[in-house]
Amino acid sequence: MGNKKSYNYFIMKINIFIIILPILLLTGCSELLPQNDTPAEYAYVIRTGNYENTGLIQEMCEDMKLVLKNHRVPYGVAIIADCKSGQILGIAEYSERGYFRGEYINSNLVCSSLFKIIPLSAAIGKGIYKPDSKIKYYGSMYSELKNYLSIRKKQKALYSTVTQGVAKSNNPVFAEIGMILGKKAIIEYAGKFLFNNSKISGMQLGYIDSIKGDRELIKLTSGLDYSYVTPFHALMIAMTIGNDGNLMVPFINSTDRKIQKKIVSKTTNDFMMKALSETTKKGTSKKMFVKFPKIAERTYAKTGSLYGKNPGGFYNWFMGIYKGEKTNYAIITLVVNDPKWEIKSSYMGIKCIQFVRKYADN
Repeated sequence: MGNKKSYNYFIMKINIFIIILPILLLTGCSELLPQNDTPAEYAYVIRTGNYENTGLIQEMCEDMKLVLKNHRVPYGVAIIADCKSGQILGIAEYSERGYFRGEYINSNLVCSSLFKIIPLSAAIGKGIYKPDSKIKYYGSMYSELKNYLSIRKKQKALYSTVTQGVAKSNNPVFAEIGMILGKKAIIEYAGKFLFNNSKISGMQLGYIDSIKGDRELIKLTSGLDYSYVTPFHALMIAMTIGNDGNLMVPFINSTDRKIQKKIVSKTTNDFMMKALSETTKKGTSKKMFVKFPKIAERTYAKTGSLYGKNPGGFYNWFMGIYKGEKTNYAIITLVVNDPKWEIKSSYMGIKCIQFVRKYADN
């Protein structure tokens, strides 16, 4: 009788062990949130759906993705971060083409007119121009500059302030700025803004091609060619401008080490903010922001559009700094459209700011 009780007890223990073994294995092998590697942290959230310890606002991330999904964009990405702390608050991707999330957010893509930030910062930083300085230029402001060097010898000069040139994304204005500054100054300030093709906290940084002569220089400084940036790097540029010229390297994991870099002086940065102040009110984003004057008044922005190959389509960028009640927020949106456009990135920019006001800055 005693042996039978011992046997039954033994069998019961075995059964309990069989039941709890999978639980123990799952607990012991559960995936941990990566540290000090922002793309890996983002990939973790995608895989697990776990937002704990990330600092991300889950509802905001879901709303951002829903906007992209509802408009069936071929590819779209949006990122929101606190400029002063470095914390990424919202991040979303969607592709009607079926691209994997994470496939392009850390890949170098055509920078387009976002690169105009670099000659702008160089011209201001070297004391050559201020936001209200006038610049003479020639031809259409949206010229692709194919014959610009000969056109400027024949046509009557037109004039624009630096701020107007930024707001309208005037290519000839930035061609003129580029020729006045020269290749050396552009490379210097591209380096300041981390166009060095390296990585920081796992995030790939952009780069510029080697250029020769004024024909290639003006294409670079106007954003028509030779410059590349990742969405994460574009976010860093916006975060720098939104934080007095200091970059707090963006992170998702709240326990990541905090990295700060001095990019430009506060004086230079203040002038850059002023130069970016008209884009949403009188410039390339005006049509999207006209119904939201209070948001426009608090938003400093630069847009960019250019055809790209990988992923293929027409790239439409929006880089914004929104001055909230609590802090400054950096917003980066990119929409890659087919010939039939779905939405502009400025529209996505407005939606992101509305989500900031709803979830973060209330």
